[in-house]
Amino acid sequence: PSFNCARARTRGEIAVCRSPNLAALDREMASFYTRSYRGADPETRRLLERTRGRFLGYRDRCTSDACIADAYRGRITEIRDIVDGELENVWSGKKDAKTALDDAVKAGNDQLKRFEAANK
Repeated sequence: PSFNCARARTRGEIAVCRSPNLAALDREMASFYTRSYRGADPETRRLLERTRGRFLGYRDRCTSDACIADAYRGRITEIRDIVDGELENVWSGKKDAKTALDDAVKAGNDQLKRFEAANK
């Protein structure tokens, strides 16, 4: 994974360390996050940071590998949407930056609620 398994403490971290498939998803998501973060403007960086904590909290509440895998796939999609979708609205003049970032946070929250409902 993208982190040191000797320091794994949460349910999600331990599961990622035990599963090669989850470890691969973790590395993919971490790599995508890092690339996106490096190329982002300050407002987008703040949004990526805010939504990261929510993702980790959700992942660590999962009780199955399938739920954790879905959380990682959802986070990858969320990062892509944050970087691509809402910024495109700003560049095209359809939304101001604050509205676009607020909408991206709302979309991420809605996506996590759907994951939580599907994995109860």
